[in-house]
Amino acid sequence: MIVRCKLSYPTEEQIARLGPEFFRRRTFGIEPGEEYVVLGLTVDVGSRHMGLGPWVQIYTRKHVVHAITFVPLCLFEVTDARVSQHWEVRFSEGGTAVTLWPPSFYRPYYHDDLSEDMPEAVADFERVVKLLEDEARAG
Repeated sequence: MIVRCKLSYPTEEQIARLGPEFFRRRTFGIEPGEEYVVLGLTVDVGSRHMGLGPWVQIYTRKHVVHAITFVPLCLFEVTDARVSQHWEVRFSEGGTAVTLWPPSFYRPYYHDDLSEDMPEAVADFERVVKLLEDEARAG
């Protein structure tokens, strides 16, 4: 799945749809016109930390060397709608979200380990990003 950025931050109308839990003081590090390979997809209907609706996980390569950024899908247009064969679907414990992520992204503390540059997480992340980017561009 590939998306092209339309906006770097949601409009007031989009923020209203994202709900009261949307944290307004955040940036996403995305650039209008840029394309991104989607690493994972989350559809949240009861978030206490992000906001409601579909969110994509992308790798911007601009700020932190190995970081997954969660961004509301409303900021993008989908330019290649093929879902990855490397994604696995799961439902949150409370039933408030469905995720389509690479299996390793579900490991406990994976995102924390990645943000702390733990070698095992970094090696896996680089492997997964290459798999997803090669798959998306082969289409």
